[in-house]
Amino acid sequence: MILDRAALDKELKLKTEEVPVGSGKVLVTEVTALEYMEVYDSEAAKNDKGYPDGSKFTAALAVRCIVDKKGQRLYGDDEADLLRNGSSSVYTKLILAVKRVNGLGVDPIKN
Repeated sequence: MILDRAALDKELKLKTEEVPVGSGKVLVTEVTALEYMEVYDSEAAKNDKGYPDGSKFTAALAVRCIVDKKGQRLYGDDEADLLRNGSSSVYTKLILAVKRVNGLGVDPIKN
């Protein structure tokens, strides 16, 4: 089926997922395409030689995706290493949600 403008506009809405962590939940939201490219091009997503680094990119993206109930970010751009240096089980839960809501690691044709 070919989508019309109204249907495509619905698909362009950002997705949000609740991730169970400890005794509560953390909200992970999709970033805009512009934010995604900003993270991809940022120094925070590159290794010390200036090349893209998957681990750093994922953490840099995560700090933009983890939000409170009002949609305000919980971490600043310079706090990605706080996530990477924390609990691996919590980090893994959050990163998997970041990847899901942003369509990373999934076949975009099937989804």
